[in-house]
Amino acid sequence: MKITKNSKVRCETLHWYWDDCVLSRQNNSFEQWIALLTPNTTAQSVKKWSKKNPWLWADESYQVVTSPTFMYCVKNRNICQIPLGNKVTLAGDYQERFAPIINQRMVLASKRLATVLTASLNVQ
Repeated sequence: MKITKNSKVRCETLHWYWDDCVLSRQNNSFEQWIALLTPNTTAQSVKKWSKKNPWLWADESYQVVTSPTFMYCVKNRNICQIPLGNKVTLAGDYQERFAPIINQRMVLASKRLATVLTASLNVQ
């Protein structure tokens, strides 16, 4: 889906914007990223995140992208339909609103991947 930009952003599609621009526009140093993406987690919270089946993890992301504020689609009878013209205009605060969500999803993904790899390698 194409995006109409209110600023000088190199990303031209919503997918590209989420994969690259939301992260790069945060302008964090390496140290800031490490601090941000290394949350204070307990073994109990990691266990809670990793208990679910991977298809449920994908559904969590689907629920995020199909929320009205995300602007990926318009739900019609629970079906995600791409907006007319396959184009959306992002609000001025879109980046600010969604950066914390992508950061959280990255933390969850890394913890879940580590759990899956540990289990598959039978590492204690």
